[in-house]
Amino acid sequence: MVRSTVSRRQTAWLLVLLAVTPTAAEEVYRRVMPTDITTGVVHLREAFGVRVEVPAPCEDGGWQCSEQRVMPTVYQIDFIEERRAGDGGGPRLETEERGTVLMALDMEAADAQDYDDLLRRVLSGLSARAFRQPFAGRIDRAPFDGASIATRSRMPSWLCLDGRTAVVFSRRPLPPAADEEQAFAGSSTGLSREEIVVPLCEQLTAATATAPVQTLRTMPVPGAVVEESVAVVRVDRLQVEPDADEVLAFPEGVGVVRRPAPGAMGGESRHGDSRGCVVKASFVRDEQELRARAAPVDLPVFLLDENAWIAHWELRRTIRRLGVAPESDERTVTRLAMALIPTEPPRSAAQEPGAEGEIGQVVLDDDLLVGAVGERLDQVASLDRQTLYEAITDRPQGLVSPGWLLLLCGEEGSAEYFLPPTGAHCRVTNAVDVCTALERALD
Repeated sequence: MVRSTVSRRQTAWLLVLLAVTPTAAEEVYRRVMPTDITTGVVHLREAFGVRVEVPAPCEDGGWQCSEQRVMPTVYQIDFIEERRAGDGGGPRLETEERGTVLMALDMEAADAQDYDDLLRRVLSGLSARAFRQPFAGRIDRAPFDGASIATRSRMPSWLCLDGRTAVVFSRRPLPPAADEEQAFAGSSTGLSREEIVVPLCEQLTAATATAPVQTLRTMPVPGAVVEESVAVVRVDRLQVEPDADEVLAFPEGVGVVRRPAPGAMGGESRHGDSRGCVVKASFVRDEQELRARAAPVDLPVFLLDENAWIAHWELRRTIRRLGVAPESDERTVTRLAMALIPTEPPRSAAQEPGAEGEIGQVVLDDDLLVGAVGERLDQVASLDRQTLYEAITDRPQGLVSPGWLLLLCGEEGSAEYFLPPTGAHCRVTNAVDVCTALERALD
């Protein structure tokens, strides 16, 4: 909290020897948000005891022949990639199908259970990034390869890929070694002729159409994180007991008037003009009304050196790309410079009979003011110049003593002033001079 009992004239000689230096930059707010989030989704269906007409080898070696089989287990596995990205319009969800695998398996019960365990273990262990590839990059690996299917199949088993390719898996026994279990060698044959593949795949799709769906989802994985932070540098030049010429005097028609408002506990009104100013505003709280008028004005630059609290705000954004070949991009989104200047001489105890505490002193709780800006930033979805502007200017907290003007300079060289807690504000006509003085405060 800014507080002193020594007047500026009593301390003028000290300011010659000791320049008012800015505080170190302090972080007011920080957040990290994941973006470009990918989630892998698997829809698993399973049917049992399905009668299927499957391709069979002909005497000439082709597969145009067919035979009726009852396949103990039929699976349908759909791979889907979900991507959730954010932009100025808010988060959006995009989905992309990454392939469908159909399987008709003929295995002994123990082998079928063993394969089902393998299938679910592999599908449950996939990373979201695997879904960037068709079939999550598993089509030539377990559980869809020959070593996983063929060696467990007592009769030929079948696999369909997106209804366009079929693979038949079969096994043959190997000569047994002494005192060892029977071993098998697996083989696979790929088929692509439409008249063979399409009827088989359509039958397997129909077999699982009414089967319950089990959904497996990977952990979401961000492709990048966006880190946003706001820092402030404070410069305290307030004179807590200023002389009359160290208090801002408004030109005629500009300023704030107080008056009693019996029975009124709250409310406000604002009236703007074509120049973007709020030229009339009122603010009521606890049976007191503040009526403010604003118009374009020149502000005395010397007050920024002699009786003002100054703050420089900076919003930075860093985008960190994750995964293979990570990279970072850091930049400053916006800078805003502000000043708070007293507009009323402090009231004395004689003017306020029975009053105690801070009467007669200019008091600014700058910790409360800065903390309130951080709290407001935490309540908005995205940070930009406008949200920082509003967090600073909309009813700033910590103005303990009455009568303040808030000056705000933007990067583009414009300046506005505000009369808190009312909504009155308008432009500063000598913006270049006052904004240069604000920048000089950091030197």
